[in-house]
Amino acid sequence: TRKALSKEVDPDKLPKVADKFYDRFLGLAQWVAAMRGVVGRDKYTREIQYKPTSEIGTRLAKQFCKLAMGIAIYHRKSTIDEDVYQMIVKVAKDTAPDRVEEVVKQMYMKTSETFASTNDISEWTKFPTGTLVNVLDDLRMLSIVRKDPSRRGYWALSKAMLRKMKPLKLYEKEEAWTGKKKGRKE
Repeated sequence: TRKALSKEVDPDKLPKVADKFYDRFLGLAQWVAAMRGVVGRDKYTREIQYKPTSEIGTRLAKQFCKLAMGIAIYHRKSTIDEDVYQMIVKVAKDTAPDRVEEVVKQMYMKTSETFASTNDISEWTKFPTGTLVNVLDDLRMLSIVRKDPSRRGYWALSKAMLRKMKPLKLYEKEEAWTGKKKGRKE
């Protein structure tokens, strides 16, 4: 590690970043910003105290790009490649609140565009139904999930969230492990 820190970096020889990775870093930043959105509630009444908000993600996109360059430099790569990008995906997922990320991951992996019941999502996430309903309601207010208008207690990822997630390859490793790309129209 000490060797890596003392190594001189020639600014003219920084790793190249392909446009597709710039776009993905921006998408990752927007995804994380949405996931870290805040719904301020009174702790006793659960009443919403102010309009739900999310950060913009510009700073995050720059930080993801800088981190990717640092990783590429450390590994002596001349360009940012898919391996470096997947390391940044791991960092991005780790910066999202764990309950929110788990709910979104399970919904994306198991149903993607179709509705799932609260009980099914509870089973997938291992979260108690009461906790899950609170998380899902917050995610609905942040436009991450939507309710089925014709069935009570059924949820799906919002179309906007799916559009953000599809090109990012967030759960590529998990899909490879399970051998599934269920419900996804590629």
